[in-house]
Amino acid sequence: MAGGEAIMTELRLGPPGAAPESEERRREKMKKRAFPAVGWPPVCSYRRRRATGDWGEKKKKKKKMEEEKKKKKKTYVKVSMDGAPFLRKLELDACEGYAGLTAAVDELFGVGGLAQNEFSLIYEDKEGDWLLVGDVPWKMFTATCKRLRSMKKSEGKITATSGRV
Repeated sequence: MAGGEAIMTELRLGPPGAAPESEERRREKMKKRAFPAVGWPPVCSYRRRRATGDWGEKKKKKKKMEEEKKKKKKTYVKVSMDGAPFLRKLELDACEGYAGLTAAVDELFGVGGLAQNEFSLIYEDKEGDWLLVGDVPWKMFTATCKRLRSMKKSEGKITATSGRV
């Protein structure tokens, strides 16, 4: 410091030898960053979403996902047959009407009795009543069917008043 010379020392934060950032570049970086609205006082969630640009998009995505799940949901019912020792599962959405349903049940159990009228198909609805397959429209059937049963016509009859087998 002799002779009136002053040495300038610059203090900066950063790794040694790094070039200093220009003020313009620093401002651009600050604009690009999305600062969430947090801190004190507490910020409501809708204001936080609005500040970050997520306003309404999460709700739309969630609603879309729920609709896709409903579309993808498959309707399976258990099918039993007189004389068969175990039950099988059948996807109702894969059948295109009652003709497809009888063909699928025949294929599951390997018996051609449904097509030859040896067996009759009955189903249990959500209320617990047993009804003949084909008595209601197909869409109503797929909405209310809980299980299917293929029974021999010679062994049992369904009475119209009781709805039980």
